Amino acid sequence: MSGKRQNGIFNLYNILTGKIMMRILLRNVVLKLLGLFIVFGNSLSLYAQGAVLDPNSESDKMIITRYIQTRGANFFRDNAISYRNEFQNLASNANDSELEMLSDPITIAIPDRKDVVEVIISDGDMVGVQYRTTGTHLGNLFGIPATGKSIDIQSVGFYKLEDGLIVESFEMADEAALLKQLGRWLPDRADGLVVVPSNTFPVREGSHILMDILAKPEESDTYTNKVRVSAYKSQIRPFNQIFDGRPYETYTRAGFYHLGISGNHYGAGDQGIGPSFRHDRNDKVSLIIAEDNVVMILFLLTGTDTKGLFGNDPSNNTVGAWEAGVHLFDQTTWKEGWWFGDDIGMMLQIGAPPEFMIY
Repeated sequence: MSGKRQNGIFNLYNILTGKIMMRILLRNVVLKLLGLFIVFGNSLSLYAQGAVLDPNSESDKMIITRYIQTRGANFFRDNAISYRNEFQNLASNANDSELEMLSDPITIAIPDRKDVVEVIISDGDMVGVQYRTTGTHLGNLFGIPATGKSIDIQSVGFYKLEDGLIVESFEMADEAALLKQLGRWLPDRADGLVVVPSNTFPVREGSHILMDILAKPEESDTYTNKVRVSAYKSQIRPFNQIFDGRPYETYTRAGFYHLGISGNHYGAGDQGIGPSFRHDRNDKVSLIIAEDNVVMILFLLTGTDTKGLFGNDPSNNTVGAWEAGVHLFDQTTWKEGWWFGDDIGMMLQIGAPPEFMIY
């Protein structure tokens, strides 16, 4: 090959390579500019909605609202403690098994997930929230293959914040509603284990919580209502806190709502938790928070299943199932009582069969 021809080929190669590199460079610049535009656009959107971009200047309720809407990890301090995952029963069932390897991230399993805050209150360094989650099951969810079905469930969350960051959290989604809407039970593990999530969130006797509240009296309806709810879950009550049946005017939701529905379905009736655990039931309280006309409570219902629950055979197991309450007042009149319990966790502890919930 002649020197001129060889030089011509090299020159052509250099020109083509240069053009390609220039295109790559331009592409990267465009992508970076696009990324900056998106970030800037999101910032403008937040500004237009009244959101403050500096976390230190935001209210705790605004921070938690943005967390619920985005589910971002940047809202947590590095050493934050998560006492419970929102899908704790599903997550525990999949943990350390082949199901975990099959699972997709939530953003893929439910790619169009949307969370809407329905109730949110702040009390000291704590924020409590009731929110609604909707979306479509399009990926593997803790071992459950995509069904294409829509979900619409309630959840609660409690968060402790310091310097604008979450340092402790407890979340509980209505996993019973989720599984019923998908038409699936917890997937079987290859090792055959039935995993009951452990309870790690600190709890105390309800009477101790009540005494702490009474030790710091305030002249407000909010304080009076907080005392009222606390006394309802205390085994020792002041003389002016007497309850004759349910203390609220409207019972908007039963704690273990789905267990009651299944009991009715199988002809056992909605016998309630009371008759089953009345002999040794003890509700151990984690926290009570209040703001304006709303009081929220989180407690662990404990007792021994000696009489059978909603038609299931007695297991004689000692159980501890989480339950939350969101209560509305009109001045000091208890208008609504909304309870939300961990139906799936209760079923796992009493050994109820899957078909009791999924039928």
